[in-house]
This record gives sequence, structure tokens and C-alpha cells, in this order.
Amino acid sequence: MDDGRSVRVGVIGGGSVAEAVHIPGLQMAGAHIVGLAHPREGRRIEVARKCHIPLQFADYHDLLKEDRVDAVVVCSPNGTHHEIVERALREGKHVLCEKPLALTASQALDLATLAERCDLVGMVAFTFRFVPALRYLEHLVRDGVIGRPLHWRAVNFTDSFADPLAPLGWRGRKAESGGGALMDLGPHLVDLALWLVGDIAEVSAEVATFYPVRPAGGGGNQEIDVDDSSVFLARFAGGALGTFELSRVVPGRGGTLRWNHQVIELAGSEGAVEYRLERPNQLRVCHGPVLTAGHAWADIEVPDDFKKVTGSVRNPHLPEPPMTFRFDQAVAWVRAIQGLQTPSPDFRDGWRCQQVLDAIRGASESRRWVKV
Repeated sequence: MDDGRSVRVGVIGGGSVAEAVHIPGLQMAGAHIVGLAHPREGRRIEVARKCHIPLQFADYHDLLKEDRVDAVVVCSPNGTHHEIVERALREGKHVLCEKPLALTASQALDLATLAERCDLVGMVAFTFRFVPALRYLEHLVRDGVIGRPLHWRAVNFTDSFADPLAPLGWRGRKAESGGGALMDLGPHLVDLALWLVGDIAEVSAEVATFYPVRPAGGGGNQEIDVDDSSVFLARFAGGALGTFELSRVVPGRGGTLRWNHQVIELAGSEGAVEYRLERPNQLRVCHGPVLTAGHAWADIEVPDDFKKVTGSVRNPHLPEPPMTFRFDQAVAWVRAIQGLQTPSPDFRDGWRCQQVLDAIRGASESRRWVKV
């Protein structure tokens, strides 16, 4: 779509991420949000009113049949992604899908193949690729600044469900979510590892459910069959080793739409870099002349060229709230639909990530190393 017309978008799912991230991002990107599909009437009316969305749909099928919709954002529960995205593509709609793209690698590959066959833009909401510090870190790695990657260490802790009395709803049912911390926080860190270091060859993993029973939203109790926390090791195809730690039950570590405790340290043959989400415009580096000071670390500011994506009207010099950088994701998607840039991260990236997640699940169940 390169005729200059505003991209007309429908949003499927009216939860907090849709309201706080996707909708304002689309508005900043200049898209026209035509309609919202959400099954709960009260929530649907509330979000549509607050965000000035003209059309409402209880059934997403009706939104997809709208000729006034060019593209859709899918931010419904994980277990619905494959069905909704497939239907959207068959209806000729471009898609931005929340992570994970699907619950299995075979489903994700089906969607990637279908999007390519239909010549439609498919992107996955691996939102943290748009953190300025990580955009700059990717540049440093590609430029060879740290040399050959040797070790990757990634942590993502939140306190989203640290309260054992907090209900999980669909997030606590494996059939609907695909997993707990592993399928909530894991896709982001796995995607970043693939993006920054390269293919993962094999994994070993352990998961734990510390609170196996929680209150159900409508009263009574709910048996939880997903993980609260997950740790895994990875051997990268290029030879590097990696460790990953994920948890949604760590007190004081932030959560949805708040700063998470997300830390990545990447060490190479010629230097090392540390990133922390709560400092989205800074990196800590140990490289080059700094080494003469006894391998000291130095804080560096991300250059302005990396603080926002091309086409973004965001002011990168304002204080950075926890979601502002995420708006650039919508800008990148809209520009890809308009033919102004290549879609990234795309459905193939979603498939690559899901291959690793499938292997992690297999490794935790078998308690063995599993090849990706």
C-alpha cells in the first residue's frame, strides 16, 4: 500500500496492552483505527469511547469482513492467535500479532508461509526490539565492536503474579496460554537472543510452579498448570553460551506497563555490553580504550539516530515512560504496509522464536538437552 492513504486498522482484543500500547502507537503512526473487536461488551464500550474508535464488534469475524479495514492488530489471548491471524490473512488483511505468534512452531510456520503467499505484511509484537538501547546494541554487535559473541546472560523478572491470591484467568491455563512465564516473558528474550547473537542450536531447561492453586476470577479456585518461573541454558550455533531466567513472581520487579527487571549482558572476544530496561537510552560498555583502565565499565548515551525509528514523531528527549518506545512498533508496521520499509520482526522471526520455545518445553519435560 503506497498510495499515501492512511492505513485503516481494526484492533482485535481490548485488554490493557491494546489500550496502552497498540492504540496510541497506531494513532501516533497516523493510522485510522476503524473498529475494535472484543467479546466483553462493557470493556469494549469503555475502550472504544476513550480511544474514539467508531465501530465495535463482539465477534472478530465481523470486523474482518469490513471492507473499510486494511489491517488488524491481534492482541487477544495466546491460544486464539493462530486461528485469528489465519482468518485475517485469508480475508486479505495485514497483521501485527502479539507474541507468541502461535502455540507451536508448526502453527507459526503455517502463518509465515500464508502471509508470504498472500503478499501481506505480517509482524510480531516483539516490542523490546524498539528499545533505543537495544537498537544501538544490535548496531554495535553487527559492527563487530564486541568481537565474537561468547556469552549471553538475560533476566526478566516481574511481580505481576507475586501475590499468590492474584487470579491468572486464561494465563493460568496451558491450553489457552501455552505456558506461564515461559510463553509470556520468554518470547521477548528468545527473540532478542536470536536477533543479537544468532541461531540457538540446543537448550536445557527447568520450570517451576510455586503457586499451583489460585483464586478463580468468578469465585472458587483454579488449578494452575503453567510455570511461574523458568530457567534455561542455550548453546548458540555460533559457539556462544547463554543463560536465561524468567519469573512473574519476584516481588518489587515491576510488571505489565511498568518497568520490568529486564537485564541483558553480552560478552564477546573484544568487549562486553550491559543493557537494563529501566535505562532505555543508555548502555554500559567495556571496550577499547576503556580496557586500559583495568577492564572498567563506562556508561554511554545512545546516539540520537537510534532513539526512535524512521518516521516516528516521538520526542526521544522527553523522559521515557515504560511504554513510549513501544509506539515505534506501530510506526514500523504501518510504514511496512505502506511499502516504505521491510517488515521486521516478521512472521519468520515469530516462527524461529517458537522453534526455540518448543525445544525449551521439550527440554523441561525430558530433563535433557534438546536440539532446536
